[in-house]
Amino acid sequence: ARYLDNGDLDTIANGGIGFGVGEPSPGYANIQLHPNADNHGLMSAKAYAMILQPDGKIIVAAQNNYNIALIRFTPSGIVDTTFNAQGTNPGYIISSIPTNTSNTNFISMDIQSTGNIVVSSSITLIDEAKQVAIYRYTTDGILDTTFPNESGPGYFTTYVNPSSTSTTPYNIVVMDNDKIVVGCQETINDIAQVLVARYTANGQLDTSFNNTGYASFTGSSNTISNKGALTA
Repeated sequence: ARYLDNGDLDTIANGGIGFGVGEPSPGYANIQLHPNADNHGLMSAKAYAMILQPDGKIIVAAQNNYNIALIRFTPSGIVDTTFNAQGTNPGYIISSIPTNTSNTNFISMDIQSTGNIVVSSSITLIDEAKQVAIYRYTTDGILDTTFPNESGPGYFTTYVNPSSTSTTPYNIVVMDNDKIVVGCQETINDIAQVLVARYTANGQLDTSFNNTGYASFTGSSNTISNKGALTA
């Protein structure tokens, strides 16, 4: 939904320029991502993150039937069919999670200076442990196969810290130099603590950060500034 400065929905009747599909425009946009139930018997979508591109286009990251979906809208709230234009569903892309996992949550995203879109998500393994999944998409809405792809084209999964038995990412931020910072909660010996990981612009652990590419400490913050600093 888009709102005017006074809090009203952006419709022509309310004095705005209008947003969304319809005549008159309703002030909001929606989309049915998948017409069929998945193997869990569910049809559902939950938006987790939204970001504006420099050109005013809007990208929404969502959970869709346990998978990850990215949808792009034009500045006027119309599904942008130039996004994933050659795919099965122009305007959005659905990326499956690995076969040894059962769910995805806490989806976050940011945009690199190249226009590439980086997405982090928590994935649940069959044994209920959590791992970090990091995806990268081109500005055209296609999984970027130049990104590390140990788990599948355009993405990888990791505990980050080899000593961790469960790692849940909550936030991903692209720094001014395009390095990628992820704020997580990790569990070691049944004790939860904060973990911050930094990756190079191309998705490799940045060992210039704490010599390992990650740092762990007690606390509860999972918010990261665009300078890569953890904030309480």
